[in-house]
Amino acid sequence: MMNLEIRSNFSFLKMFKYASSGEFGLYARNQILDPVIEESKKMMRENKVKPATLDKTIKRRMARKSPKAISSNTLYDTGALHDSLRVTHAGGWHFGKEQLLGIEMEHYGKYHLFPKDFLPERNFISIDSDNDEEISSKITRRLISRFKSKRGI
Repeated sequence: MMNLEIRSNFSFLKMFKYASSGEFGLYARNQILDPVIEESKKMMRENKVKPATLDKTIKRRMARKSPKAISSNTLYDTGALHDSLRVTHAGGWHFGKEQLLGIEMEHYGKYHLFPKDFLPERNFISIDSDNDEEISSKITRRLISRFKSKRGI
């Protein structure tokens, strides 16, 4: 009769505990949500949200009495939508124990993201595509490092 002994150098339980921890939630927030918010604000400031605002909309906004449009950059005109973008714990993605995170904004931001009727979609939530692979790689490396066990079990 032959005895087999199987050992591994990884622990799913250890990785699960880490993924459910507040430490991972904070790390994921710093790596994902904070850069998304910063990139989104940058797109608004630089008026790079597509499609561009129609000329007739800009003229109508410049002509109205209140609130008078300051510029042709409609998403950054007053700065209210820009300044309201932030991480919230009210809903969104689940990152660890009791870490339900999302992006909060002025109520009218949803009409740009999820338009109704004749309005075009103007998605201003963005992440720098040059960094998305790097972010994914960092998070994967972090999880793998927590997946490994110091000794075989």
